[in-house]
Amino acid sequence: MEDKFQILLFTPETPHPDEGEILTAALEYNAVDIMHLRHPGLNKEELREILKQIPICFRDRIKLHDHFSLIGELGLLGPHLNSRNPNYEGYPSHLSRSCHSIQELAEAQDYDYVTLSPIFPSISKPGYGPVNRGLVPVHTEADVHTYLSPVHKGKVIALGGVTIENLDQVEKMGFGGAALLGAIWQAQDPYKELRRLKMRRGGRFGLQYITNGTTPAEVKEEVKAVLKGGCRWIQIRMKEAEVKTLLLAIYNVKKMCQEAGAILLVDDCVPLARNTRIDGVHLGKDDMSPAQARQFLSPMAIIGSTANNLEQVQHLDFANADYAGVGPLRFTTTKKKLAPVLGIEGYEQIFSWMRSSGHDMPVVAIGGVTPEDVPSLLKVGAQGVAVSGAISNAPDPTSATHQFIAQLSNFSKN
Repeated sequence: MEDKFQILLFTPETPHPDEGEILTAALEYNAVDIMHLRHPGLNKEELREILKQIPICFRDRIKLHDHFSLIGELGLLGPHLNSRNPNYEGYPSHLSRSCHSIQELAEAQDYDYVTLSPIFPSISKPGYGPVNRGLVPVHTEADVHTYLSPVHKGKVIALGGVTIENLDQVEKMGFGGAALLGAIWQAQDPYKELRRLKMRRGGRFGLQYITNGTTPAEVKEEVKAVLKGGCRWIQIRMKEAEVKTLLLAIYNVKKMCQEAGAILLVDDCVPLARNTRIDGVHLGKDDMSPAQARQFLSPMAIIGSTANNLEQVQHLDFANADYAGVGPLRFTTTKKKLAPVLGIEGYEQIFSWMRSSGHDMPVVAIGGVTPEDVPSLLKVGAQGVAVSGAISNAPDPTSATHQFIAQLSNFSKN
């Protein structure tokens, strides 16, 4: 198992009506690393039919809880052992198992990973939680050591009551990953939750870099530098470029972003976002609306929207946009048509209205932002910052990226 924090998706016991399409989208857009197909009530043929809905290229990221003979037949990742199927006699493959107690965890030594559950009260099984399973919720480093020391920490996956909101807590506990179930499948819109999961995984909204280069070569060097500095959210913005130039810029950096686990968006151009199958698009006030873009793009595509003041925030398409870029904080030379600056006071008004109105759309502050501004912006409610010139015009863009990441990390620890 890799050192990075892994995200698993477990299917519900009863198949979801759109399960094949949702699983394919989640795997294609890398919202999850591994998918567990868990349908104890299905026979082998019924399970095979679901698996056939998923393209062959994604099947090596799928684990089965039943009917293990399908693993070799369909080229799946491997079996997940459980109380129904505690043994596996097939060819050597990626092996995992379920654990529900510290005793089971202590005995689970020879696996690629194990799941420990329930860590929190279950979403899919009301009344099922740590207390009635003999587990105590993990909160301190001492507890983590007690729970996870029998097996290498990177091999224990938290399961049970895991949500997008408590993923950071799970990671701080010392788990090597987390498995989501009810948080996705019981949501009104599973695709929206998977987009939220992907945004949390990639950028966490911390730092979004907006390219400033005018040629594909310049954009490539910028992206290379900021990825090296730790940025995991890239927006390609080339306002004056022809489509073929923009297309080349996307292809120049797409693989780099994928290998780094970074989100890649393009500014304005919805057809390019669709045709290149990148992570999504950021739309300005004069561009296609988020609702229109949602009709063109994959349901997994991330859509950002721009707002420059409180009134525009109040008219955001909260149903179809996944985040808003709001600004400018102060004067910036990288934007030709600059709206009146907001200042910290402007952001305070915006976040006050959002809280009172029950809107929790993530907001990224943009426009003349410096590393020193980060704590103040996050304190009033921003979930991240979008930066262009402060990094691209710096003597060392990688070092400048590090400075922003450090400020963001320091605030999250406080």
